[in-house]
Amino acid sequence: MIRSRPLAIVAAAVGVLASTVLLAGCAQATTTTLSASPTTAMPGQSISLTARVTAATTPTGRVTFRDGAVTIGSAGLSGGTATLTTTTLSAGTHQISASYAAEGVWGASTAAAVTVTVQTATTRYHLALGDSLAAGVGAPAGQGYVDDILAHEQTRLTGLQGHNISCSGATTASMLSGGGCSYTEGSQVAAAAAFLQAHPGQVAYITIDIGANDITGCLAGGVINLTCAQTQMGVVQTNLTAILSRLRAASATVPIVGMTYYDPYLAYWVAGNQTAAQQSQQVAATGNALMANVYATAQAQVADVQGTFDSANYALTGSYNGQAVPQNVSNICAWTRMCSNADIHANATGHQLIAATFQPLIDATVTS
Repeated sequence: MIRSRPLAIVAAAVGVLASTVLLAGCAQATTTTLSASPTTAMPGQSISLTARVTAATTPTGRVTFRDGAVTIGSAGLSGGTATLTTTTLSAGTHQISASYAAEGVWGASTAAAVTVTVQTATTRYHLALGDSLAAGVGAPAGQGYVDDILAHEQTRLTGLQGHNISCSGATTASMLSGGGCSYTEGSQVAAAAAFLQAHPGQVAYITIDIGANDITGCLAGGVINLTCAQTQMGVVQTNLTAILSRLRAASATVPIVGMTYYDPYLAYWVAGNQTAAQQSQQVAATGNALMANVYATAQAQVADVQGTFDSANYALTGSYNGQAVPQNVSNICAWTRMCSNADIHANATGHQLIAATFQPLIDATVTS
């Protein structure tokens, strides 16, 4: 009996060895399939590669993804699925494959290649945000300041198209949270962020005007409510900061050009209410300075429309209906519909001047 125990141990060891050899020789067959989304993309756009490895039991281990012979990266299986996201594929056609390396009781397998095409970014966009001014109200169709900017920039930038999602009556609150106009994404800024993310590297620049409608209610009717205006300026500062933050989160580098506003309520002067005209100009100057600071903080440029309209110039060098008036009042009467129709919107000439204030900034920033 003493001599039989080693024989039993040897027999057991042989059995374990045989079992191990059997498992190695009978590894579970695996099948790997691969999908890509999207299969057609722009340079820099995120492409999600998903490999599914199946067998008699759920495999574990890693999948390696390749672009032809070049390894893109690898990802671990979870529930039989491995996903890798890439943004580095160059323009052209790519044959993407996925290989599962043998692991434990599971054998290796390779998926059939998937074709992914990355297009050449020939189309670029002028993304326009804002209120009724950006929508072109006050000018004949096709002659709003956004249209004028686009027409000018199309002479310089090949393949430039306009994408104007402005909304008449928009405030900073509605641009941020929705209301007024209907957007699939819920708000104007959400729609802008979605467009930026769907067109990486294709938005040449953004123009934006917003904030006037937050304050106009404090200036209407010939009475300037300074307390109301001050409160609303705080709202504009908070909301405009959030709007620009959302845009920067969607694209950290796209050029953004905002604007200051002209003061349509200078027209109170020709109605004999000089005090209201002067007070409105003071409110506009304060609000414009606040917005310019918010834009600068977000690394956005500012088109000085207030300066173009010479809003602070009270020199008696202007005229309206044969009456001598300050130059700033004369400009408002000539370039907006306020003196003639009690309409705060710029006319075609005013829209042209607004566009001409934007254009040098865009020309200097977007050079190709």
